Amino acid sequence: DGNLHLNITSPSKDPALLAAIEPYVYEWTSEWKGSISAEHGLGLKKRNYIYYSKPAEAVALMGSIKAMLDPKGILNP
Repeated sequence: DGNLHLNITSPSKDPALLAAIEPYVYEWTSEWKGSISAEHGLGLKKRNYIYYSKPAEAVALMGSIKAMLDPKGILNP
């Protein structure tokens, strides 16, 4: 599908390690004009990171389209 799916593992769940790694991964992806989400959508976990790969205007437009198509807010954000 042309997507690079990155999985970083550690011996145990470490929120501090995740907090240190995630911004680096998103910044690197942004520098290479990549996207932080592909065929599965964005979801709640990554919703604040969309700005690494999309301009604010595009995010606002997506929000407007979603509000029009999903006025009750029941679909994936």
